[in-house]
Amino acid sequence: MIVTLPLERPLRRDALAVVLIPLGLVLGGALAWPLVCLVALRAAVRGELRLMLLWYGVALGFDPQALLIGPFIAALAIQRRAAPAWVALAGLAAAAILLARGYIGDLSMAPFLLDLPLSRGAPNLWVLLRAVPGMWELPLIGLALVASVGAAGAYTAWFSARRLYSHMMPDAVLLCALAMTTVMPATDATALVIADIVALTLALTKGSDPARWRVAGLALGASTLALLPQPAAPPISAVALLIATLLQARAVLKPAANDNPLMPRTA
Repeated sequence: MIVTLPLERPLRRDALAVVLIPLGLVLGGALAWPLVCLVALRAAVRGELRLMLLWYGVALGFDPQALLIGPFIAALAIQRRAAPAWVALAGLAAAAILLARGYIGDLSMAPFLLDLPLSRGAPNLWVLLRAVPGMWELPLIGLALVASVGAAGAYTAWFSARRLYSHMMPDAVLLCALAMTTVMPATDATALVIADIVALTLALTKGSDPARWRVAGLALGASTLALLPQPAAPPISAVALLIATLLQARAVLKPAANDNPLMPRTA
C-alpha cells in the first residue's frame, strides 16, 4: 500500500508554483514574494489550510513585506483551529528560505525597527502625512509601527470571530492588503501587486458591479502614480489608496439588512 503525505496531492496542483522558489532565490525574493503570497491565498480559498501556511512561510522567507497578508492568514488559522504543528511548519519554511538566501549571499543585515524608512516607494499614509508642511520633521516611524500592529490586531480579531466562506475570502483578502499597505512602513511598490490583482479579479468576476471597478481603478491608479517621478505623485497615489481602503472597508464591514457583518456588499 502506498502512503501519501497530507500535502502530496495539493502540491501536485501547485507544481508550477513550486518553480517560484528557485526563481525567487536566483532572481531575488523581492520579486517573488507577491506571487508566492497569491499562491498561499489561492490555497486558502480552496480550503487547504496546511498548504496556505506552508506557502505563506515561503513568502515570509523571501521578504518580510509578506506581513501585509499576515492578518488574514492569522485570522483564518485561528478560525479553522490550525494545529500548532502546521503553524510551526510555516516558520520552518520561512527559516529554510532564509538559510538558502544566506547561503547564496542574498541576505543583508536587517535595520533596527526605529531605523526603518516610512516608505520605500509604496504610497502609504505616512507618505501623505510627510507631504504636510512641518510633518516631515516629526518622528513618524514609531506611530507607523504602532498603527501597523493595531490595524493587524483589529483585523485578526474581527475576522477570526466570523466564519469566512470561500466566496467571502477575496473581499477579506483585498481589505487586508489595502489596509496594511496603507499603514505599514518600509514597503515598496511591489506591495501593491496583491491588492491590484485581487481587486481586478473581483471587478472582472463581478463585471456588473460599478463599486468593484471603483476600488480596482483606485488601487491600479495608486500603483501607476507611485511609479511616476513627479514629486506630487506619491501623495496623490496615497490618497487614492486610502480612498480604496475606506470603500472596501465600508463594503465588507458594514452590516447588511440581515445584520450579518460579513456580507459581499458593494461600496
